[in-house]
Amino acid sequence: TSGTLGACFEASLHGVKAIAFGCHVDRHAPGKFAGREEKIKGYCKFFIEKFLNSASGINILSINFPENVEHAKIIVSKPKKKLYDIALKKRKDPDCREYYWLAGEPLDCANGEDDCCELLTRGNITVTPIKLSVFDEKELEEARKLFIS
Repeated sequence: TSGTLGACFEASLHGVKAIAFGCHVDRHAPGKFAGREEKIKGYCKFFIEKFLNSASGINILSINFPENVEHAKIIVSKPKKKLYDIALKKRKDPDCREYYWLAGEPLDCANGEDDCCELLTRGNITVTPIKLSVFDEKELEEARKLFIS
């Protein structure tokens, strides 16, 4: 999970709607995204106004822009499930205290053609709704059945 989405998760836990915006860019081609800022700014304003003024139960939106937004379609998509080959590394901070660094390489997880990553690589703007809840009435009943006779 990105730091941007992590901040959205935290906001959601406090009852605040949040949007994570991201841009799919080639890190090896700096400047390739230049000149598209105004178009993206317009899209961001559109998404913010629609989302914040809606009465939907959606807590979080993850919105990603392709490199070229000129003729991009807006598609609501499901999130991509990502798995990582995890490596836990023991390190020391500047004060010689030990800590653990979680690292890993993503594994290929094919989710089909309708996940956000696949649609984004095809040049679409993806809007992925995410609902985060720390309480669920159904889970409360299941816990009662499990622990109370």
